[in-house]
Amino acid sequence: NPCRPSAQLIGVGKPHLAPLYAEIFAGRKGKTMIVHSSEGLDEISIAAPTHAWICEDGAIREEELSPADFGLPVHSLDLVQGGTVAERCAWFSQIVDDSLNDEQRGPQVCAIRDYCIINAAAALWVAGVAADYKSATAMIQAKLADGTAKATVAKYVEISNS
Repeated sequence: NPCRPSAQLIGVGKPHLAPLYAEIFAGRKGKTMIVHSSEGLDEISIAAPTHAWICEDGAIREEELSPADFGLPVHSLDLVQGGTVAERCAWFSQIVDDSLNDEQRGPQVCAIRDYCIINAAAALWVAGVAADYKSATAMIQAKLADGTAKATVAKYVEISNS
């Protein structure tokens, strides 16, 4: 990254690359988390364990992450796969709609929401915004519940369309 951010969450699709990435990022300032899920995803999974390499202060430590570490339930990956562009946009709108409850959203939208939350929460933790994964999850859930996320998306759409 030419911007040289002080914190990064990086996914790798091939597990043998993760230790190499970790060695590279261990030598840089700041904190980096490199992830690879047991299903082969280059993100943190909501369905199965994810291996993480955390690089900070020249050291590398490894962790196994699970949805429970974030205070989230396990969901089937089948629920987050597929969909047309229009369907995905509709699901995202339901995720940020603070007037809906989980029953109204349904299991698929809740799974997609939690998939987004788990990865965003890890990024907040890596950036030092949250002390741990569960508090990062709670921060995101609060922004969804109070309408802040919906307002931010609406503002982004307004700016990008002007």
